Amino acid sequence: MKKIVLLATVAAVGVLTVAGANPTSGERVAEIEARLPERPCTPAPHPRDRAAWAPLAKDPAAAAIIASAEKLVGAKIEELSDDLYRDFSRTGNRVRYEMPYFRKAYRLNLFMVAEALEWKGRFVPEIRRYLESVLDEKVWTIPATDTKDLAFVKGQPVICLFSANRAWIVAYAVNWFADVLPPELVARAKLECRKRVLDLYLAACRNPSLAKGGGGDPLWWFFVRTNWSPVCHAGCVGASRRSNGRCPTTSRDSDATATVQREWATGTTVSDTTSRCARWRSRPPADS
Repeated sequence: MKKIVLLATVAAVGVLTVAGANPTSGERVAEIEARLPERPCTPAPHPRDRAAWAPLAKDPAAAAIIASAEKLVGAKIEELSDDLYRDFSRTGNRVRYEMPYFRKAYRLNLFMVAEALEWKGRFVPEIRRYLESVLDEKVWTIPATDTKDLAFVKGQPVICLFSANRAWIVAYAVNWFADVLPPELVARAKLECRKRVLDLYLAACRNPSLAKGGGGDPLWWFFVRTNWSPVCHAGCVGASRRSNGRCPTTSRDSDATATVQREWATGTTVSDTTSRCARWRSRPPADS
């Protein structure tokens, strides 16, 4: 928990600096940096780390999670058809597509956590089934964020709040369960993450001019000051971190993400916090 609090503190400092607040003093940055672990920690330990998961498995909430997963074993996975995708453009109704879309992600997450808690292999077939279903989806965006049909019709990668989250979930599934999933499925999952999200994102990090910021552009959120920017960046970086074992994938990309933050700040310089965080995040993680 201490690590999580410290990481959140550094992240908050970086956001405040980018947003135009007074830059954090060098002394304060050094103080925070000194408290960081040598290598990046992760939001959750790998399921193989039973010393970390065993205490959680004894919590009453764990039994509820496992019971919820048990009830959904073998449940039909709802189809995200082309006709259902088009429903939004015809009627303006978001719910009919988005409910089964989000339900699928929720169930995949549920089975992953249930398996991590129990670690008996009971939920691996469901993880595989839902992962395959996500990979089979025509697009990872939702209709309301693809109003120009860049993804659905033209087949272009479009990164939105939800496609970035899709990539993060898939990357976690692969990172956690690669040993018990078919190798061809693991390879396909990594490929889909790259094709649908990561290749475009890293290209824009290396060349920010690719993110034009116009309405309907696949990266319009890259420099805007709304919830989209941090959420999309978090999903992309999280997916890269889980699928490649590094975040970003190379030190070169660490420099690129620092450049993105500088440009996003519309004229302010990269803070000491941002640059030091980028260097720290480029180190190989302990669990890779």
